[in-house]
Amino acid sequence: MTNIMCISCDKIWTGTPKNHPADSLLYSESNILAVGMQRDIKRHPLFDGSRQLRLNGKIIIPGLCDAHIHLQAYAKSKIFIDLSGIKNKEDMLLILCKRAEKAGPDDWICACGLDETSWDIPIMPERKDLDSLAVPNPIFVRRACLHASVLNTRAMTLCGIDTHEKPNGIIVEGEQARIYALMERDMFSREKLLNLLRRGIDECSAYGLTTLFVCGAKSMCVEEDMSLYLELYAKGGLKARILAYHDTMPEREEQPMGRSRWIDTLGSKIFLDGSLGARTAALTEPYTDAPSQSGLLLYDTENLISVLQSLYDSNSQALVHSIGDAALDQLLDALEAVTEGSQSCPATQRLPLIVNHCTVCRPDQVKRMRRLGVAATVQPVFLTTDWTMAPARLGHRAEKGWAYSWKNLIDAGIRINGSSDCPADSLNPWAGIWAAVNRRKGRDVRMPEQCLTVDEALRLYTINPAKNAGIDSWAGSLESGKEADFAVLDRDIFSGTVKEREKVNVVCTVVGGRVVYGTL
Repeated sequence: MTNIMCISCDKIWTGTPKNHPADSLLYSESNILAVGMQRDIKRHPLFDGSRQLRLNGKIIIPGLCDAHIHLQAYAKSKIFIDLSGIKNKEDMLLILCKRAEKAGPDDWICACGLDETSWDIPIMPERKDLDSLAVPNPIFVRRACLHASVLNTRAMTLCGIDTHEKPNGIIVEGEQARIYALMERDMFSREKLLNLLRRGIDECSAYGLTTLFVCGAKSMCVEEDMSLYLELYAKGGLKARILAYHDTMPEREEQPMGRSRWIDTLGSKIFLDGSLGARTAALTEPYTDAPSQSGLLLYDTENLISVLQSLYDSNSQALVHSIGDAALDQLLDALEAVTEGSQSCPATQRLPLIVNHCTVCRPDQVKRMRRLGVAATVQPVFLTTDWTMAPARLGHRAEKGWAYSWKNLIDAGIRINGSSDCPADSLNPWAGIWAAVNRRKGRDVRMPEQCLTVDEALRLYTINPAKNAGIDSWAGSLESGKEADFAVLDRDIFSGTVKEREKVNVVCTVVGGRVVYGTL
């Protein structure tokens, strides 16, 4: 065996249940050979032939997973105007105008990251605001949550949208499909997409991410073209493992051939409702700041039962978008109808249904989730992004601790994954990890009883996604026989002050025994 490496450092967090003390990792490009204390690793028969390296002041953790990311949408957004730091409508319009001055008259002016809830006057911009710029260009502004967009008259006309039916120019949920189809056809060649995707994956590597659970949502216009990943892999340029869910299955030629640890399609994505920001998340009671609205349910229950039954019968995993508690009620009712009296594969032998977001979750729903054996994928970074918006939207539901309550799920025995939902929020997994641990913004801490330990937060981004996806035999923790996917950090994140720990930097990222970021 060649290219064997032994790295010793201050500490290794293995992600195993008992997490035995370890400071050395012996591995090859094939797999991890041994993990433990250096004195024990030295007795391994392959140690003497290894290249040995000591990393003082560093710790090693398993490669991080993002359990729900729209990677190609994020890559495309790199050429859009980023509105995430804008504080008012006037600044947004000024930026759009400056971009139009440099563009041809038929070029699309596209912006993303809009979060009007953080503005001085938190009101969604409308068509008339974009039209006030008096530019010839089609203008498209996407809300950060991806569930709503606003267009000017030129863009609506090009997309065949009746301005009388949508006078404010705000388009929500699947109605956005025709916009994306036209805009992206004009803006993205395949080569441009490949280059943008490479850049996006490079950024993931810099954060220590080694496995990306990409979510293709054709109904939301953020599909994941698997052929792009296959092309990167064929050219030796794929630096992260790509595991996909789709709300419609990709064309045959775009699907990976057989089971692969690098590229694979795991299951189906289902959208039950929208987002809190767009007030399309389905709630059992009206929005506190909009009493006439309760959100949208995108399925009727009978249809949902039929879809889940089909997935259940084929032993396929379902990833179900559910933000509001009304959507979660509908999901649990449908799942209960499917599983009761089923003669197919027992629940103990199948992968769990995963509730994506699970933002508003009442105590009675937590009990039902546990009983039905479901898992959840959450976005801890949303706590800081939604800091002022969510309490305004939810009122007493937020006060009672029914939202962003991940500790409750863990204590109930529900295995949860961590994710970014990028580009809806920051790609940086450390922003999510520290949000889960500290639950603070500035000096304020929200629901401190829901704070996770560093160990619990790391499990959200390592072993939990691997177990929920059924790949924990080779991924998610640092153990002999598993893939050598790990990240080297510049400090001990288990000690020190909050500010010291939050300054963590990834020194090196390794996937399959190969360095994809930094150096060793």
